Amino acid sequence: MTTIWITGAAGFLGGHAVRHFARSRHHVVAFPGDHPPPDDCGPLTCRWIPGPLGEATAQALEREIPDIVLHAAGGGLVAAAALAPLLNYERTVVETACLLDRLRRTKAPVRVLYPSSAAVYGNRGEEPLDEKSPCTPVSVYGWHKLGVELLLSEARSLHGLTTVAIRFFSLYGPGLRKQVLWDWTRRFLWAAKEDVLLLGGGRENARDFLFIDDALSLLDRLVELPACRLPQVVNGGSGTATRLAELAALISDRTGGRAFRFDGAGRAGDPAFYCADTTLARSLGLPPPRPLGEGLDAYLEWAIPEILRLQQEAQNRRIAIPTP
Repeated sequence: MTTIWITGAAGFLGGHAVRHFARSRHHVVAFPGDHPPPDDCGPLTCRWIPGPLGEATAQALEREIPDIVLHAAGGGLVAAAALAPLLNYERTVVETACLLDRLRRTKAPVRVLYPSSAAVYGNRGEEPLDEKSPCTPVSVYGWHKLGVELLLSEARSLHGLTTVAIRFFSLYGPGLRKQVLWDWTRRFLWAAKEDVLLLGGGRENARDFLFIDDALSLLDRLVELPACRLPQVVNGGSGTATRLAELAALISDRTGGRAFRFDGAGRAGDPAFYCADTTLARSLGLPPPRPLGEGLDAYLEWAIPEILRLQQEAQNRRIAIPTP
């Protein structure tokens, strides 16, 4: 049985990975940090070690050495990294350096899978990006992800670890409570029917959306493949660019048909166009990715009741506040 450590286990990707690999009969050790495990992870047969990552992983190493580490901990938002660069550096780069050093000292051929980001590419125009595209980040978040990729290269070249950086594009799926799909779904649901929603960005800006199940299929292959066949870097995308105007129309059609327009303003750190060249990922034997419309239906089936629940809770709190 393969022993898989998953850091960032309370996050979106980490939580899905815990559920996926535990149900696949791997021995999973989950590190949620200071967060409680996701609600639907309770029945799973995996070991949870809460607390600061350094202390938790040191404790785990006293008991066993992992075969695989999916290191999904670290900063997860472009805007948050820009507001607190040093904090993001500590959580993303420094914590990874410490983890790799602990694994190095085991002298075991541990396989480290790292969810990097398309943000490392920066603003590269409207051509699909392959793994050899130049990396010139335009955000703090992107630079820190690239910094971790350099640490992985060092660990692979000098310390005997097997490492893979997966440059995920825009991941989405049930459980995602951030980024454009969550933000826009909330706004479309909460707006009055006569409102014309003003959305940020340009209508021709584009993103490459990858459903969470397809991301897990890629991780599966990176766990299963022999080390000699593993890429050092691989894109995690669908290979399809979706314009923001098309995305907004898809959400609007599914949430009441409210009108919208764009302010045309770009956000600092956000390139205008992202699309993955998935030639390398497809060569690993992956099935075709889920179309956005189908994946969006699955996401909204979870997100709409969740947003309405949160809205009702907020209203109940306001009602409960006594009037002075």
